[in-house]
Amino acid sequence: MSEYLYIQAVNLRHVIDDTEDLSTRRAGGYMLLELLHSIADQCKSWMQPHSLGASQGFFEIGSVQSLQKIRDAIRDVCAQGVFRHATLKMADTHTANLPGLTAGAAMRALRALVRQRQMQELSFSAVFGPDPVSSEAAEPFGAHVCGFDKRRPAVRYLKNEATWVSLAVDERRQEGRSLRQAFYSRELKHADADAGRGWQARSFTDDLFALTRMAPTEKRRHKPLLEGKMALLYADGNGFGRQADACETPEDMRKWDQNIQCARRRFLLSLLLRLAESTEDETAPLRLETLMWGGDEMLLAVPAWQALDVVRLFFQECQVQALDESALSHSVALVIAHHNAPIGPLHRLAHDLAGQGKVPGQPAADRLHWLVLESFDHAGGDLPDYWQHRGLPLVWPDMALSEQALGSLCTRWARLAQHVPRRNLYRVLDDLRLWSELDANRRRLLGRAYENVHKALEHAGVLAEWKELWGSLGRGDALISPWPDAWPKATAGDAGPTSLGFVAPAHLKIWLTLTELADYLPASDTEGATA
Repeated sequence: MSEYLYIQAVNLRHVIDDTEDLSTRRAGGYMLLELLHSIADQCKSWMQPHSLGASQGFFEIGSVQSLQKIRDAIRDVCAQGVFRHATLKMADTHTANLPGLTAGAAMRALRALVRQRQMQELSFSAVFGPDPVSSEAAEPFGAHVCGFDKRRPAVRYLKNEATWVSLAVDERRQEGRSLRQAFYSRELKHADADAGRGWQARSFTDDLFALTRMAPTEKRRHKPLLEGKMALLYADGNGFGRQADACETPEDMRKWDQNIQCARRRFLLSLLLRLAESTEDETAPLRLETLMWGGDEMLLAVPAWQALDVVRLFFQECQVQALDESALSHSVALVIAHHNAPIGPLHRLAHDLAGQGKVPGQPAADRLHWLVLESFDHAGGDLPDYWQHRGLPLVWPDMALSEQALGSLCTRWARLAQHVPRRNLYRVLDDLRLWSELDANRRRLLGRAYENVHKALEHAGVLAEWKELWGSLGRGDALISPWPDAWPKATAGDAGPTSLGFVAPAHLKIWLTLTELADYLPASDTEGATA
């Protein structure tokens, strides 16, 4: 009769979300990844992993007699270096007196026990020190509070930062770089050696300022105002939890685990190779931050002008199969902001934004929700009503981009960008906002703006691409007519939408998507700062 062990790192707010310092947050995520894998390696003689994620592991124990050895080994691993700052909970079927359970039932029961203990026991690591303070500013332990997490007692003074740091922050910052390299090496060690050669010798940017600097060719292709902007890409699997709970046998668990990990690694390798190939200087650091890499969640930071292309690559490469080999989907959020925006609130915003793509009653599909912030406060505190607060009759499902629509944007805009009259775009958008208030004359002018766009694109020989783009952005919306039947050819007596099926909110989402995302789409070398 098999016995099982479940381990979970809990209270991640104390190891990832406890500071706004990028290095510390990054190291906290990598620390949890490495901790579970270190435990699995250390105990491989006594237990076999059936599921191993970013913060949890489920193992089959070889024998009850090895339980004490396993506990001792886990205690030794958790006492090492930076691992001391994680909070780990575990439960096993032997100690909990849960005999005869299937693997699936055992995992669910042990997970419930771990969550119960999480509520009853200390919710954070109590490893504070005392370590000897620096000789430059020797003061008693506890005399200062960490300048990064604002909670823990400080143990060291950083001259270059002009602040005190706690032991947890200091050790995570110091170990972050080595943990990152170990993460990439482990995740991609099964990749073909030739395929992986393009990134293995490259370093990575260490801060968001360096991540958002443009190369000379990028400055020709994009507006200068985009320099210094980053994008947080958050992806959450749809129905992944139900798939995990449906696994009743170890074979199902391992298959499901492999399905996720293979898809994630395929995307990661493609992304690293894409970044390596896109940089002019072969010695330049790659501009990527992997801030979360979980079973069904991930959080990346990339330059804002590369973000939509990265999302498209994610949809193409990170295709996860269910146990019955049907395709599963992701809800993806993209938050574009300045590089010095607070990373913690942006992370929470991206998480909530991805949730807008999970609409009850609608079939799950790959969807992107996006938000371009000129300032962090621009998002407000009421995300569901964000568009209404901007005076727009839209809801989040209206603004979602499917994989097909995103692909159409990324491939066609490079040919369209330099030919689309931007003034007409903004004029159309302004009039559509006020459609119900427009008189007949203004509606004629709005129709003329549509016709100006049509003529400009026809003259440039790219009208076919425009029609395809319009159709892909409006696909699935019965209120959007094919271009050019969509023109609002209002007459003097019109008081509402025309007989051609023109409805302002339906068109509004297309024009708004184009005006707000145009600068972040791949463009030709001739379209850029002056567009």
